[in-house]
Amino acid sequence: MKPSSFKHVLLALLMFITVPAWSQDDEIELDDNDVSEPSTDAGGDAGELTIGEDEVSTEPAAEVGEEQMTLEPELDARPERKLSNADVVAVVHNPFLKQRRIELSPSIGVTMNDNIIRHYQFNGQLNYYLSARLAIGVEGGIFADDPLPALQLTGWQARRLPTVNKYNWGAALNLHYVPIYGKFALFGKKILQWETFVTVGIGVTQSEVIPRNAANDPFTNILITPNVGASFRFFITKWLTVQVGVRDYLFLDKFEDRNRGMEKDADAAKQEADSAFVNHLVFQAGISVWIPFSFDYTTFR
Repeated sequence: MKPSSFKHVLLALLMFITVPAWSQDDEIELDDNDVSEPSTDAGGDAGELTIGEDEVSTEPAAEVGEEQMTLEPELDARPERKLSNADVVAVVHNPFLKQRRIELSPSIGVTMNDNIIRHYQFNGQLNYYLSARLAIGVEGGIFADDPLPALQLTGWQARRLPTVNKYNWGAALNLHYVPIYGKFALFGKKILQWETFVTVGIGVTQSEVIPRNAANDPFTNILITPNVGASFRFFITKWLTVQVGVRDYLFLDKFEDRNRGMEKDADAAKQEADSAFVNHLVFQAGISVWIPFSFDYTTFR
């Protein structure tokens, strides 16, 4: 082999050995958990800091951890409230309270059981409720008479006018009691509360004779008048209700004597008057305004 050829072979062998060694020294592998701390050597770069992914070393994070550790025992120390039967409301509050409230009730009425003369009643009541079921009150009203066609037709047919009285005014002291209370759904959307109450009272009524002969003087009677009735009440708001009912006013009335002549004055005719028991049955409808206008519940349930 020539000397130049030997040199070329030796140079190629040296390059084959040197290149892999140099490449291996340049490759550095770092694990994910590797954490390199900044070098404290004088020759190191003090501004470079390498932090691993799993490392948490900041001071504020440690302070937050301490606060959480402090609050956790307080939260755990609170007792847990367990539900009981006392939390189940089976019966809700009554939506309308009447106890210790005043009821002002204007109403109108009409006679139901007289086919000779009809009376329209314009009435007013003032009631005080001692409890939700019991009330005491006063009432007063006036009447407007309306003779019906039967009054004249009877006279033409019998050749004699019937004996008729009209009513002028009435007043009474009443006791009201509520035995029934309920509610129903109005068109499936609104709950309407209602109640039934009965009334018993005692009062006076003034009646006046309508003379058969218009030339004779009429006379009046003051009549002791018990009354009984039943009504339905519907609750609209906290201070407004609507009611309808029937009231029966009972009294012993005095009518003109059938044989009264022209010569008898009113006092003489009254002494000779005929007595008859009367059921004055009246249909009534009205509203009630309640004072105070609102109320507060004093119990939880």
